[in-house]
Amino acid sequence: MEDSVKSTTVLFYWDASAAGPVLGYKYVLDNSPSNPTISGTTTTDTFYRPTGLKPSTKYYFHIRAFCGPGDTAVWGTLPSITTLAPSQIENVNTQPENILCYPNPATDKMSIHVPNFVNGGAVSLTDMNGRLIQSTLVNNNDDVIDISALPKGVFIVRYISAADVLTTTIHKQ
Repeated sequence: MEDSVKSTTVLFYWDASAAGPVLGYKYVLDNSPSNPTISGTTTTDTFYRPTGLKPSTKYYFHIRAFCGPGDTAVWGTLPSITTLAPSQIENVNTQPENILCYPNPATDKMSIHVPNFVNGGAVSLTDMNGRLIQSTLVNNNDDVIDISALPKGVFIVRYISAADVLTTTIHKQ
């Protein structure tokens, strides 16, 4: 999946593999819909935010599971994205950018992306009645939070820092 397409960056994210033990993922971002001929970059994250992309350019994101040396899955390719044309309007922020929680719905872990991260920020989860369920400090703008102990339902996710209070919801399955 992709989100937050801008003129020079985009956020790609995917669900963790449920097919068996995975050591990580290999990805390639290029301008071809064909499967890559290179091995790709290895990561254990379930997101990738490239920067420095060319504006008004079509890109393809290829991803596959990496299970060990010589054991990789076939490439999967997301639909193409085209970065936005450069514009001064992109830099005008009439509303603060919100936090992004994924996957949504989630089961055991929730990845969170916090724009304009400020060191010392915290994420809290409350139920729909406003009761605090969980609170944790975040270490950077992309983090993973364990929600396996939460019951099924809808929760309010709130990032609080000296600079921002950002809110969204997450569905726990």
